[in-house]
Amino acid sequence: MLNDSADKRDFPLARFFASPAGKALAGGGSSAAVMLAIRKAMGTRAARRFFKNVSGKKNFGKGPTNKQIAVTSALSGGIAALIAKPERDIYARALSNKLTSGRGGFVGQEKKLLFAGTAPKGRGGVGSFAEAWVSPSTHGLGRAAYGLLTGGPVGALTEAGTGAVGTAINRPIWARALAGRIRRGDKLTRSEKRLVKILQQVKQNR
Repeated sequence: MLNDSADKRDFPLARFFASPAGKALAGGGSSAAVMLAIRKAMGTRAARRFFKNVSGKKNFGKGPTNKQIAVTSALSGGIAALIAKPERDIYARALSNKLTSGRGGFVGQEKKLLFAGTAPKGRGGVGSFAEAWVSPSTHGLGRAAYGLLTGGPVGALTEAGTGAVGTAINRPIWARALAGRIRRGDKLTRSEKRLVKILQQVKQNR
């Protein structure tokens, strides 16, 4: 099922960051950090000169307000915590779909820990909602939509960036967390159990 030659650790740090508490911490913190950085950048002399050249105005605002930062970060962290467990199911369903369809497109940790480095290569791409969710580009677009509602254009830019980058960073974390839960014998979601069965079949057919 799992790669027998891979590291036998159960990855406690990855399991924490895949938990509701870890997702809330990472989601809220990254949104706040990005919006603060944008506000600081918009107040620089170079930014003021750029906005003046483009729009004829001395500046284009002072960037996101404290309220916008607080609301966007709180919502980002709260939503991340709420969907932590459903996201586990979505991730496992995405891997199952990629395996059974032959689309491939697995990241390094998925190949190393789950497929012993011999996962089907396929043609990649996105073929389902679950696969779109774990794709940085499509996930970033979805995050931009509610970022626009809570923080305006800056909120949309922030959520698009953190959603896309965060998903790319999370894929290896999710793989380690899943491998750790399987090794520990933790309770799995329905889609995680289905994925385990598929992995067992893949291993038997080699």
